[in-house]
Amino acid sequence: MGGLGRCRPVPHRHRASQTSPPCAANDTGASRPLARRRSSGRKIMSAVANEDRPRTRVKERAEEQSSSMDEAQQSAIRMLANDLHRLNQSVMKAVEAGVSVELVRSARHHGGNGNWGDLLIPVVLKSGD
Repeated sequence: MGGLGRCRPVPHRHRASQTSPPCAANDTGASRPLARRRSSGRKIMSAVANEDRPRTRVKERAEEQSSSMDEAQQSAIRMLANDLHRLNQSVMKAVEAGVSVELVRSARHHGGNGNWGDLLIPVVLKSGD
């Protein structure tokens, strides 16, 4: 039963009505500002240059949260962090290209041992023509 997981569909709801799962290690960073400020004090939300983009700290957060895990778990978390970093880069490029992107939970995968993970789909809206 350990290797086979199952997915449970989740009805579509607006992001604001969803709540985070109760997990002490769940640091979504929601309280952190998404924008950085230039020395002039102006906010930068979507800059073309990589160094002006907001830092998501995906790698650092994954390392902090995986310190008590075994090697296989740490490897899986590193792979997830790398994929999330690429996903965040793609979302920023899509926003800069003129679309809005929201990631919405479409299902929850259950591993059979009490472990679960959210599966996401993108909801993409093109800016008004």
